Amino acid sequence: MISPSPNALKNKLLAALSNADIALLQPHLEPVELEVRKVLEQPNKPIKHSYFIESGLASIIAGNSHKRLEVGLIGSEGMTGLPIVLAMTARPMRTLSKWRERAPANPGRKIA
Repeated sequence: MISPSPNALKNKLLAALSNADIALLQPHLEPVELEVRKVLEQPNKPIKHSYFIESGLASIIAGNSHKRLEVGLIGSEGMTGLPIVLAMTARPMRTLSKWRERAPANPGRKIA
């Protein structure tokens, strides 16, 4: 579990939540260490967790077996797994960590 104090939160999205919202989300957050190039989301596969990046970056990659293109970056101001908030279960892109980093993880079904 993470601390509910907004000042203790390194992710800006979590820090911007009210104490009441953090209290609802807190029991479902577990701190994890993300290894370099850890795949966080697979194309067209169910999203299992959302990660609130505290340090480092996550990269959103679009493409096919022949070409890949980085189409987005997620840092300490956001989260992975945004399709869950939009009532989707997957997206056609891959998301991976760019380097070793920390991020509270949340099972996807606990966000929406």
